[in-house]
Amino acid sequence: MLTPKEKKLIAGLRNNARQKIKTIAQKNNLPVSSMFELLNKLEKNNIIQHSCRVNFDSIGYPVRMYITLKTELQNREPLQLYLEQHKQVNSLHIINSGYDFLVEAVFKNQKQAQDFMDLLEVNNAIVKKNVYNVIETIHQERFLTEEEHFD
Repeated sequence: MLTPKEKKLIAGLRNNARQKIKTIAQKNNLPVSSMFELLNKLEKNNIIQHSCRVNFDSIGYPVRMYITLKTELQNREPLQLYLEQHKQVNSLHIINSGYDFLVEAVFKNQKQAQDFMDLLEVNNAIVKKNVYNVIETIHQERFLTEEEHFD
């Protein structure tokens, strides 16, 4: 699916998205013009996107939770809409294995987190839930940072 050059470019950007394309090209003994062409191709085909990762702890949002939720079939769409529109929800996934959604939410404090959970249950028909508080992030966004990660 991906060419060796594309893999090198993706791994270079995943390692440090701020490094210059010229640097990635030089590290891999590839022409800079080829790297720019590949970058444009990967962007155009929606293989890579540019975004900003925020350290929520350092800006006053130290409480992170992952929540699994199950609801009745007729309530899935309204619950999804509620979660999509809630400002504390950072990521939302549809999942299986007995649950409907995996929610990542970010809060300033435990009180705000508890208020979110209370309103979630009051405003939605939640059948089952599990809440996981994140104590420490060991690493994230590590996949495909090395060429060896590509099978």
